[in-house]
Amino acid sequence: MKNIGMKNICEKLQAQNHDLGSMNALDFFARKGDWQTSQYAQFVNHVTAWEIEGSFEKELVLNLPETSTVEIGDAHKLAAKCKRTFDFIAIDNPQMCFGLNNEYCEHFDAIYLVTNLMNDDALVSFNVKTIPFDYDTNIEWQRRRNNFYNVDDASCLSKDFAIDFYERFFRSRGYETLSIFWEKRPQEEGLFLMMAHLKKVNN
Repeated sequence: MKNIGMKNICEKLQAQNHDLGSMNALDFFARKGDWQTSQYAQFVNHVTAWEIEGSFEKELVLNLPETSTVEIGDAHKLAAKCKRTFDFIAIDNPQMCFGLNNEYCEHFDAIYLVTNLMNDDALVSFNVKTIPFDYDTNIEWQRRRNNFYNVDDASCLSKDFAIDFYERFFRSRGYETLSIFWEKRPQEEGLFLMMAHLKKVNN
């Protein structure tokens, strides 16, 4: 099943006159680079790819342009010490809780970090799961989702709710949302790739 969601998004961004060819991109969860990263790597100037699994490094390097930079390590920890900023950040986050002792969940931890890695005018994409799978039996996932979205039940999120939530989230982090849209991902029901164009607010 070919992932064309990111390619479609990049084409829409170009149609909106975003100069992707001048942008430096960061991939937060690159894996082998053959699914989402390769879809936007062809549009941007440079890709920095973070991946925790060292076994993926060889294929990741082969799947990206020669000018790309591949770094192996926990993206959350790499982000905490990173001094660079980026124009385009992609968070192809796993679903559910993951990491050592399930320390992370969806994009909930990563999205707080990437706002410190963005240039004043930047694009950021991330997966939004509106209808979680096996949700009734996964109590910890329920708790983390409910807390993040500040609702009693995050088992079914509407598009309007999601867009309003993320606009308010980015505003609380000092960024105005200039535009926001999403593409359906074909792998699972209720899985979307959201893209936001953000601009730093001068207070």
